[in-house]
Amino acid sequence: MSTTLPTASAPPSLRLQAVTAGYGPLTILDDVTLELRPDEILLVLGANGSGKSTLLKTIMGLTAIGGGRLYKGTADITGWAPHRRAAAGIGYVPQNANVFSGLSVRDNLGMGAYLQPARRAAAQTAVLDLFPRLGERLGATAGALSGGERRMLSIALTLMSDPSVLLLDEPSSDLAPAMIDIVFAAIQRIRRERGIPVLLVEQNVARGLAIADRVVVMVRGQAVADMPVGAVERDHLHALFLNGSVGARRPDAPHPQRRRQ
Repeated sequence: MSTTLPTASAPPSLRLQAVTAGYGPLTILDDVTLELRPDEILLVLGANGSGKSTLLKTIMGLTAIGGGRLYKGTADITGWAPHRRAAAGIGYVPQNANVFSGLSVRDNLGMGAYLQPARRAAAQTAVLDLFPRLGERLGATAGALSGGERRMLSIALTLMSDPSVLLLDEPSSDLAPAMIDIVFAAIQRIRRERGIPVLLVEQNVARGLAIADRVVVMVRGQAVADMPVGAVERDHLHALFLNGSVGARRPDAPHPQRRRQ
């Protein structure tokens, strides 16, 4: 009688294993373990200074890792430089300084395709389908765009490199509600139509929860909760944000020196 072996599940798209990281001697992330699974939107919540933006910068290779390991798929990328991580498919959209202000929208998209020049035309068609407004502004200088248009361009520029993972830092920041609707609808399409898992740092809790599959809560540089969206209780989130409870710490463990992210 033949036996059918179970199919091995796909590895996480990204995995942090007990990662400690920061800037020079200052530690921001403290023993963080989490994973971004294929085809999901993972929402990272936390108060200001909790380490959310530093988490994304660490994944992108922009901080000093003091301990732990970082994986993309099965590859250990802990020691990789940022450009090598980008070439491996990690797309990062920072909250600020995310477009080339002196260049046109068209040239910004071209800069995004520098790793994939042969597919620039196809990639541009795809991002303009995602953000039709940019198609009307191709000749405009990025610095002359509205805040919402710049946010669209920052995401489109990153998508031009054909990433397999997308990191988004506060995409709704300073946007009008109508623009937030456009950006969050695009994030859903990116996951649904392109199959790109998204690690989303977001202060707008309600909007983030509306599109996410799973939630991680950061408190003082630690991931203190990891749960499906359906298991989220608002009162629990509120308590985490306010009292900063991070669970038990060994009595003999020194608290790392910190600064706000």
